[in-house]
Amino acid sequence: MGAMEAYRYVSYYWSMMLLIFAMVVVIYGIHQEWSNPPWDYTHPASEIVIFFVLLFWIALLEGCQISYVGLQGVDMERHKNTYPRA
Repeated sequence: MGAMEAYRYVSYYWSMMLLIFAMVVVIYGIHQEWSNPPWDYTHPASEIVIFFVLLFWIALLEGCQISYVGLQGVDMERHKNTYPRA
């Protein structure tokens, strides 16, 4: 294994650990009701569900934006017979 492959595996491991740590901190903060929601009171479990739904929605929007920007320079007429539903 080369140095670049080792670096890639270490970066995957490190970024996954940072992601898990960040999720634990955010969920713990919501569970302890340290968040500042715009409504009077809801159960922390419902706020965690709302958090994940909004996180999923933002991920979808980000993916759509990247595909829209990335496909601007592609000639769609060339692919209309190969992918008719698209």
